[in-house]
Amino acid sequence: MAASGGVGPLLGTAAHPELREKISGLVVMSGKAPWEMGTSFEENITEDNKTIYKAAQDNLQALRKKITRRAQRIQIDKFSLMKMLYPSLKGNEGLYFIAEGLFQAIAIGHADGLRQNGDRWYDDILAFQKPSGFDVSTIQAPTVIWHGAKDPFGAVEDSYWLKSQIPHAELVIDQEAAHFGNLSMSRSALGWLRNQTIGPERVVEIQRLQETWLNEWIGKFNGIWSSTPFARGNYAADDYDARDSIRNGIIRSIEMRERAEEIAVRTVLEEYNANSSKG
Repeated sequence: MAASGGVGPLLGTAAHPELREKISGLVVMSGKAPWEMGTSFEENITEDNKTIYKAAQDNLQALRKKITRRAQRIQIDKFSLMKMLYPSLKGNEGLYFIAEGLFQAIAIGHADGLRQNGDRWYDDILAFQKPSGFDVSTIQAPTVIWHGAKDPFGAVEDSYWLKSQIPHAELVIDQEAAHFGNLSMSRSALGWLRNQTIGPERVVEIQRLQETWLNEWIGKFNGIWSSTPFARGNYAADDYDARDSIRNGIIRSIEMRERAEEIAVRTVLEEYNANSSKG
């Protein structure tokens, strides 16, 4: 599964002659098609992206300077890129960004990736402007392609092209979503990939194991909740003990769910791999 600029490496891996038969499924979200698509629909994207792609075609020196300055600015202010992108977000993406804490998460991720310099960012941009070295029509795995119709950073036409080239592809266009709508699709996408990898009967087994762990958490959380002043009807605004207990309960709920998923998936995959090696 990959989104946005990460789609290229994913497609290249799935098309590799030594790997394509080993891949059980792909999810491509908000992706940019490889160079072989030919005609670009850059009139549908932000002015900043248009400038970058044009520089990649005819002014590499200007492009490197632009990316270097931007990487340096991000190291000084890790939120600078997100501040620049925020006005281009469509629909309710801005509110979604803030509500889900994505603004900070993506900013920190970019700052970490650019902590040395902007060379990798520069290389990624150039990769879209030259032959990819692979043929997406050779991809054998079932593929789901998702794109938001209001995407200002990647033209939806790229996904239409990918659908026309990949043999076993299904295209999903969300008319109300934009670029970062792919983030809300991640859990569903992972569920689909899990089903493709281990089969529906194994998914049921994973769900059963998850329920076991979640039931254990529920018992623990009920004990925590019942001991709080909040649960006993004391709603004082300065009751930090109650708020701390609730906060800790929420933290435990997240940890238990993640632990349940991790152990369940690992258990089933270990059995799956063991059976595969036998026969």
